Amino acid sequence: MISSDRARTSTASFKTVRFREGTGVGRRDYATSSSGSCLHPYASGAGSQGRSPVAELYEYPDSSGNGRQPWLVTDIIRLVRQEDVWDAESAERYDTPGIGMFSPEVLGPTVDRLAALAGSGRVLEFAIGTGRVAVPLAQRGVTVTGIELSRPMIEQLRTKVDEATVPVVVGDMATARAPGEYTLVYLVYNTISNLLSQAEQVACFRNASRHLTPGGRFVIELWVPELRTLPPVQQATVSQSEPGYIGLDTYDVLHQRIVSHHFTFGSGKEARVFRSPHRYIWPAELDLMGQLAGFKLETRHADWAGTEFDSGSRSHVSVYRLASWVAPVGRKGIDPRQRPRLDTIHDARV
Repeated sequence: MISSDRARTSTASFKTVRFREGTGVGRRDYATSSSGSCLHPYASGAGSQGRSPVAELYEYPDSSGNGRQPWLVTDIIRLVRQEDVWDAESAERYDTPGIGMFSPEVLGPTVDRLAALAGSGRVLEFAIGTGRVAVPLAQRGVTVTGIELSRPMIEQLRTKVDEATVPVVVGDMATARAPGEYTLVYLVYNTISNLLSQAEQVACFRNASRHLTPGGRFVIELWVPELRTLPPVQQATVSQSEPGYIGLDTYDVLHQRIVSHHFTFGSGKEARVFRSPHRYIWPAELDLMGQLAGFKLETRHADWAGTEFDSGSRSHVSVYRLASWVAPVGRKGIDPRQRPRLDTIHDARV
């Protein structure tokens, strides 16, 4: 399950799931779009004819109403726009003060490490959201600017700090330009995975490079793809199950995409469905993206506290450094042909 700043999921595409009466095997109902068309089934039984609940969950009626077709991750991703995911309702529900990713044990080490990397320099956060990290960082005396696609998220941020304290540019983190230069750009809690193509993710690295002074750093927090938990030929896994909550991840391994589904429910017959699409990235692929933008890996740890990264780590905090002799991508007045060949840039040891 992707626990992410960008694992906030929209209810814009879904209504409340309704459970049918009874407890028979295979009973289920469907979430619908505002137009009434079927979007996503929710299985309330153990499946029929020996089929798994996960298999039952990701089927939907065909156009004739006869039989069922598999619901593909690519179909879900095609229907979801980032502008819709981070809507007003998502923004209002996003903050959970003191718990989850807002808990002191999660947020504290994050802010400590970023403040140390920033030093006395200016800092830029891609996908700043409601200011989960930027606000406490600014309270430490760090000069923070943000880029954010969602206006509702910015509106929530403005309930905490004004424009003068944390200015924000509205736009996509892969292309939007904030004024000035920075010594640190950061992108936390898996958010780069919300860019759904490799090209967009590379563009994000290049955009970070444009904003940095020579020798500046780009910090990314990202989960390690958990494909080892995915059985052969199965397209979904139950990532978490607890009273009142079930988490499911559906995979498209061909395109390195995943949709994270969150079901919350009480003792009644209704449940809420939330989802977010992502493109997962292997650490080695992320390093190559950095090289394409003139970065080299400086350090990689399993968390913000500096735990050693190893084969069992489920996430990583990677610090990339823009070499002082490599011109930021797209900087005016620099002839790209004067840059060193990328094959002369070597990864730093972890």
